[in-house]
Formats: sequence, C-alpha cells, structure tokens
Amino acid sequence: MPPIALRSSLFSSAIAMALFDSDRVRPDKHKSPALWNKSWEDDLQLYEVWGQRGVPIIPGDILPSNTGVQDSDLNTMRRNILDLQSDIRRSALEYLTTDHFAAMWAEQSPEKRKEHILGALVKTCTMMGDVELLRKWCPDMSLKNLGQEPQSYLAFLMSVIEGEDGKIKSFPHTVVDALFDGWAKSAGRGGMVFIEKMRLDRIYFVSTVLWKTLLSFYGKDEAIRYKISGSTEAHRRAMRDIRSDLRSGGQQDRALLRSIKRTMSAKHAEERGICWGCGKTRAELGVDTVFQACSGCKKINKIILYCSRECQKRDWKTGFAGSAPHKEECGKPWEDSVPAESISST
Repeated sequence: MPPIALRSSLFSSAIAMALFDSDRVRPDKHKSPALWNKSWEDDLQLYEVWGQRGVPIIPGDILPSNTGVQDSDLNTMRRNILDLQSDIRRSALEYLTTDHFAAMWAEQSPEKRKEHILGALVKTCTMMGDVELLRKWCPDMSLKNLGQEPQSYLAFLMSVIEGEDGKIKSFPHTVVDALFDGWAKSAGRGGMVFIEKMRLDRIYFVSTVLWKTLLSFYGKDEAIRYKISGSTEAHRRAMRDIRSDLRSGGQQDRALLRSIKRTMSAKHAEERGICWGCGKTRAELGVDTVFQACSGCKKINKIILYCSRECQKRDWKTGFAGSAPHKEECGKPWEDSVPAESISST
C-alpha cells in the first residue's frame, strides 16, 4: 500500500483537535459502556476519512512542549510491554492447543464476541493513570473490527504468538504510522522521545485489549495477569485439535492454521523439550534426557522429538492421544496435512 499522503485540512484538523483533547467529556463507561464506546468510535472514524483522503498536517503544538519523558521511562514501558506480550503468547498458545479456543471464539455470535471486547475496552480504560487517553492511537480496537468476524481478533492474537520473547511485537497501522511520521519530521530531540512514547502507548493499549478479551472469554479476574508455563500435553495432538477448530474452510482459515502450526513447530525446535510420543516435557522426564529427532521429518526442517525408541515406535504405529500414526504424516510439511478444499467465488 502506498504511503498515506499528508495534506492540510482545517476541518479535519479541527476534528483532530477534539479527538486529541485530553479533557473531552464522554458518557460514563461504567453506567453506559455502549454509549461511551460509541463516543470513542464516532471520533475514531476520522482515521477512515484520513485513510481515504490523506492525513492532514496537524499542528505539532498539540503535543506537550515539555513532556518530561526520558529514555529511562521508555525502557520501563518496553519492559512492561515485553512482560505483557509474553503472558499473552504463553496463555493464548495454551488455550489454542488444549481448549479449542479458536473454534469456541468462532462459534460465538458477533454480539457475544463484541460483548467480550467491550468489556475488555472498559477494563483497559479503567486501569491506573490515563490509559483511556491511549485509545486515540488505536482506531482498530473497535467492536466491529475485532468482533464482527472471528478471524479479526484471532489474527491479532496470532501476531503476538508468532512474536519472540524479548522482542516487542508492534501493530502497524497505515494512518496512525503516517501521523506519527509526519510529526517526527519536525520534532526535536524531546519531541522524538515523546513520539516514541506514543508508539509504545499504542502497542501497550492494543496488547492489553487483546489480553483482557482473552481473560473475559474465560471469566478470569482482569485485575491480575497470570502466567501459564510449560505444556500440559504433547503439542502434536494440539495440531489436530486446531485443525478441527478452524473448520469453516475459508482460505483465510487455512492460512491462520498454517501460521499456528509453523509457530508451534518453531517453539518445539527452540525448546527441544517435549516428546511427541508420550507428551512429557523435559522437566517431567529429567534434565539429562536426550531427545531423538525423527529423521524423516528432519529432512524438511520439521522437528519431531521423542524421549525414547519405545515412544517413537509406538507413535509410528498407533499415534498418541488420538492423533494419527506418525507413519501417515512423516516427512510431510504442515501444509500438506490440511485437507484441500474447494473455494467457490461469490
């Protein structure tokens, strides 16, 4: 997509000034969450206008002249984001593999999905400080965008899962990025630090909404984040579970499934600690356990590990935990295990 053009527009700039007004009065989010959200989404529609007509040249003086933001503050923000995204990555992966989350999310009605998202938005915006003000950089965090179609939220979630611990996963948005880039062209040192803070603010807000939506779905307490470590069963079984979860048959579903499989395989290659024949982890088997990789799968860079020759033989003949015998899948890429489906044009 070509870069969004910057253009001068008095009308758009005036609306932008209202959107970016920290003192803007909105309906009470606790008493009237739907009206509160509508107030936000009405304002955020401005990003759609900018996407079609070009981002206006918004005066840089709407940014505070003396922010007091230091590089050390940004480092603290980065650490918080890394911790949050790590929690999302581990928990979402666990729910996808062991609890059929993708299927259950898809089976919800759009109204029910939007209910979870609205609750997540409210709880995100009632956190300490002025977290609600960060929503102005997140036009994609809307009920329609995240809840109308099930794949929208799942795609955001997968982008975090596919990230790496220790590296912040950003969420590119053409118009928001163009707005930040426009300010950066004329910003001094202090301004650049503040613009970087705004970029991190967006990442933090989006990540938190994704996290709280997941917690809402499972009825968890949003006040405290929790971590799920380790694996409760072999991820090989999970691959077949996810395949049945994403059963609507669309091209987008198959692409998401392949993405999940590649991620899971990469996790195994990195951790090298799960036997696909018995489901036990290195922690359960002992740190001295030497895993053997399936030679047929290794040729195509598909890492399948076993803790013993017995596990490998048993898996080859009968499979594990209801999955197909490995002899039916050995040496085949993940994509080949997805049944081909016809796609008819509408």
